[in-house]
Amino acid sequence: MTIKNPFMVYCLISLFGILSCKNSQTVYEGNYRDKKIVLKSIEVKGFSTNSISYSVQLGNLPSITMDAQTTDLRGVPYSDDVFGNSLRYYLEKDSALYQDEAVHNNPITPTMLYLSEKKFDRESFDDYADFFRQKWPEIVAFINKDYAYIKNNIIGLVYGKRENFIKEFKGLHQGKKMILMVYADGRVCLINDDKWRQENYSGLSPIVQMPGKKLFLDMNPQNGGLTKEEISGLRDKDGKTLENDFVIVEKP
Repeated sequence: MTIKNPFMVYCLISLFGILSCKNSQTVYEGNYRDKKIVLKSIEVKGFSTNSISYSVQLGNLPSITMDAQTTDLRGVPYSDDVFGNSLRYYLEKDSALYQDEAVHNNPITPTMLYLSEKKFDRESFDDYADFFRQKWPEIVAFINKDYAYIKNNIIGLVYGKRENFIKEFKGLHQGKKMILMVYADGRVCLINDDKWRQENYSGLSPIVQMPGKKLFLDMNPQNGGLTKEEISGLRDKDGKTLENDFVIVEKP
């Protein structure tokens, strides 16, 4: 495609710049066990919204970016067994409790921090686990002394990518291919199995109910949620059903 209008070219370049504008600045420097600590804030300016995340680097280890790819959206994992055999460290025992209901107006979100095995070797993971347990709370207290700039309360580290711990069940809903996703933090979402990934009403509890890993099912067909038959047809990559992991409780 050839664009002959120079003004249009300029507008497109300008729009590209707006959509991809990223600024970072160092907000803290220090030392821990003879390793330099560098904490940076990263501001991404989008077309209509801005987002701020943080990255931290300990010595010469790969840096960790704390963003939507490495943290959970709503809080504590609904169950520790969601991590299977993957290595994880909890920084404090019972530092935060799982909430069955949506949490509103909480400026600080407790979350696990996920470190990919491809980016971090085991020694690096252990070094960061020690750092987050011993030094990180002091840094957060310093940064957040006047305002909650860092909004993630890191309660533990998991050795693996965040998406590895999302349960996915594929099947049909009203004749369309769907994916039911259950996140480690308990969120339940039904999305179209296509490139658009539109979210739909599932009829299930939007959050896993604990204890017992229960999901309440809306039985009113007029609401357009999943039927019992459709739920029975959902399968994960190993061919297991949703009922294999969760207790479905019918709700009139």
